[in-house]
Amino acid sequence: LERLIVASRAPQLAAGADKSARDVLPALVDRPWRKLRAATGVSPNDPDHRWHALRIRGKRARYAIDAVAETLGGGASELAKALGRVQDLLGEHQDAAVAAETWLAAATADPADHELAVTAGRLYERERTTIRDVRQRFPASWAAADRPALTGWLPS
Repeated sequence: LERLIVASRAPQLAAGADKSARDVLPALVDRPWRKLRAATGVSPNDPDHRWHALRIRGKRARYAIDAVAETLGGGASELAKALGRVQDLLGEHQDAAVAAETWLAAATADPADHELAVTAGRLYERERTTIRDVRQRFPASWAAADRPALTGWLPS
């Protein structure tokens, strides 16, 4: 209890504690943002795991920006919303990829069940169609987020 009282009266602050949040917060999200931008060069022909890695980087950047958006406002808030839309799209991709693999496994589970194989094969193809659609829509979704009006507050 004594240590808490002393700390409350004379807190030991880290270097830079006197800086404003507007000066400090952008640097805290710079690394996840740069990693996301580096991953956005995926191609429609890349394997699902590359798209999943993009989704993970997108989540990290989005959550970091969400954490500072209320304090920074403006472009940060709008970027958080735009990244939410990108994340929704990449989530749709991941859901379809997992479902496609599940249907593929079902199609081969019982080699004697031809009806199951055909049905699962058709469902597999529907999921792959969703994946192709998402991959076609991704560049526009990303371009809507990666605009100077939304990213101008970031250091890089």
